[in-house]
Amino acid sequence: WNVRNEKFLQESNILNQLVLSAGIGMTPGFQFDYDQVNPMYAYDIDNPYLNATSSSNKLGLVTLNPINDYNKKLKWRSDHNFYVGIRFTLFDHLSANVRYYNTLSKDVVTRIKDNVVNGSAWNNGGEIRNSGLEFGLNADILKDVNGLSLGLLWNGTFNKNKLETCPNDFMTEWNESNQTSTLQLKEGKAVNAIYAVEGIDAQTGKEIFITQNGTETNQWEATNLVYQGDPTPKLAGSFGLLGSLKNWSFNCMFRYSFGSKLYNITADTWTRPLLDKTDRLI
Repeated sequence: WNVRNEKFLQESNILNQLVLSAGIGMTPGFQFDYDQVNPMYAYDIDNPYLNATSSSNKLGLVTLNPINDYNKKLKWRSDHNFYVGIRFTLFDHLSANVRYYNTLSKDVVTRIKDNVVNGSAWNNGGEIRNSGLEFGLNADILKDVNGLSLGLLWNGTFNKNKLETCPNDFMTEWNESNQTSTLQLKEGKAVNAIYAVEGIDAQTGKEIFITQNGTETNQWEATNLVYQGDPTPKLAGSFGLLGSLKNWSFNCMFRYSFGSKLYNITADTWTRPLLDKTDRLI
């Protein structure tokens, strides 16, 4: 909706542009490989009971064996999108735009234990939500003064992802197989969240781990992993100076990012067993 075209704003000398926008809809997202939805087979040419011996120079029975787990009923992921935004210009020198979005991805492919032959199979069973804010700001310092134009630019984005739902079997199996790393899955937390066992004795620098009930121990245990944050920045973007002089143009740009968590592994940690690693966040 271009509000600037309405009669009550057409005579405004302050507001040069005002556009309101909103949208809702669904888009598909490809997320699985061919062998996850189609059966694949391999020749069993090394079976000594079904194939003729090599000395006979004759080939006996050659069987086909299934080599993959598949689910022909797998569906594409569906992204349910919603956004609202505003764009405006003031005094013909200052322009800005802000956009909020919220996307819920449904039918995310996971593995669950419902296959009596192989124990598990691919299924659509997870939901992930991404929501955030995007903004941009442009300000003209000089606008074609003796052929010189200068402007300031600042933009940024904030995105938060959250695991809405996940099959318990898949989540339990994933967490158990990644107990010695920072990768864990929990509903309500970020998919790329960092989990670690607190902490370090500030006075001695030695490992004194904190259990779930708050007591101290010198024994690292996976059951004491707790949420520490995620690598997604709270705010990231760029800012800079744009300019032009007649047929010449130049710019000076900077990027910024802050509020993210990173897992810090010191050089000597790589040579130590994972169960004895020092957990630190920077």
